[in-house]
Order: sequence, then C-alpha cells, then structure tokens
Amino acid sequence: LTLGKLYETQKDYPKAEETYRQAMKHGNKYQSTVTAQSLHRLSWIYEAQKNNQQMLLVLLDLIKSPGLQDVYVLETETPARIANVYYVLGQWDKAQEWRNKVKIIPPQKGGDVT
Repeated sequence: LTLGKLYETQKDYPKAEETYRQAMKHGNKYQSTVTAQSLHRLSWIYEAQKNNQQMLLVLLDLIKSPGLQDVYVLETETPARIANVYYVLGQWDKAQEWRNKVKIIPPQKGGDVT
C-alpha cells in the first residue's frame, strides 16, 4: 500500500490504481484489511480524477467490506461521500437516503484505514 500512496502523491494514478488492485487480490486470499484499505485509497484516486461512476462503485464496495474496521470511515465518511456522488450525478433521492445514514462520529486518532 505504501507504493500506491507514493504513486498517488506523484499523481501517477494509473500506477497507484494498479498497485491497489494487486494488493486487493493478495488481501482477498487472507480476509485481511488490505482490501478495505485499497478500496478506500482507490476511492480517493477516482475522486481526484473526477471519475464519479468508478468512485461510487468503489465506495459501495467499501461500505460492504468486512475488513473495514475504522468506525468513522464506515459510519461517517463513506456514507457522506456516497451521498455527495449521488448528488453530483443528479440522483437526489439516493443522495438524501445516504445522507440520512451518516452518523456524526469524530475521527479516531490513528484510526485511518490507510
């Protein structure tokens, strides 16, 4: 995951995406948190590229990921970001539905899933 983050900081999004996808393949074999962490990073890559469709798909996968252990990301950040994408896509009802799922939880110190 560190290599993916390095590519992200260099704005080399194709290499970062490939790195995270490889990490997910490896992580899926062991039911680890790597998949959730990779999905989380992929969502930020797609957001930076304004690729709302891919971002939405990744966020919907992330919210269902059993490896997602950070309560803030699970209950606050991800539902809010899903709501925002639906809003941008003009799907107001779905945006409101996801907005209503957001729970206000302060971020945990050191709890970043990445």
